[in-house]
Amino acid sequence: MEPREYAATRALEDHYWWFRSARAFIDDLLAGEALGGVRVLDVGCGAGKNAAWLSERGARVVALDASRQGLSLARGRGLRALLRADANRLPLASGAFDLVLSVDLLECSAVDQRCAVNEMARVVRPGGRVLLWAAAFSWLASEHDRAVHSTQRVTLAGLKALAHGAGLEVERATYFYRLLFPALAGRKLLSRLRPAAARPRSDLRPLPPAIDALLYRLCQWERRRLGPRAPRLPGTTAAVLARRPA
Repeated sequence: MEPREYAATRALEDHYWWFRSARAFIDDLLAGEALGGVRVLDVGCGAGKNAAWLSERGARVVALDASRQGLSLARGRGLRALLRADANRLPLASGAFDLVLSVDLLECSAVDQRCAVNEMARVVRPGGRVLLWAAAFSWLASEHDRAVHSTQRVTLAGLKALAHGAGLEVERATYFYRLLFPALAGRKLLSRLRPAAARPRSDLRPLPPAIDALLYRLCQWERRRLGPRAPRLPGTTAAVLARRPA
């Protein structure tokens, strides 16, 4: 990720519609389970909001990232269990966590997807779960992807194959942002008509409050109306929740 994108993420991830809805979708994947005392590893924690959110729910979270800048921002959220490491080679004991979370990491250019998922499966305990969340469909790549070094967008089938290849049993698999998919996909495709910027910039910019609220409400509607149904209906994000066999 370009350095300025960490600052943009930190400025927006508490209230921006996409981040708020992502946390709600993740909670749905976890079926809203209680996290008190659960040992969680957040691989690719970025600026730290997801790790802080899980900590607020009582989880014992270790936030891991390869970026000093990201970890510095995470520390500013009051997180103390921070680890700078490569997702492809986790310096952690096997079976040390109950839940391993990876949000918008696997599409990053520096990540070997197979190695990273195998490592996540290794450090989760038997019976524990791994949650994989990644940007979907390579044909949606845009300037935003260049700014955040996202060069390996996935499909749901590909994400499931990575989980199965690591010896995990898939419990839930679906796309998200399905309701907004036509609009978001069209916007990304239209953005390709602009000349390529020398310094790519992501889509992370403040929106008028009314638009931000509308987009969030549409995601809430998707949660209520679609939920886990129609998992193959396309969305801009693919997600898999898988369990390590006991």
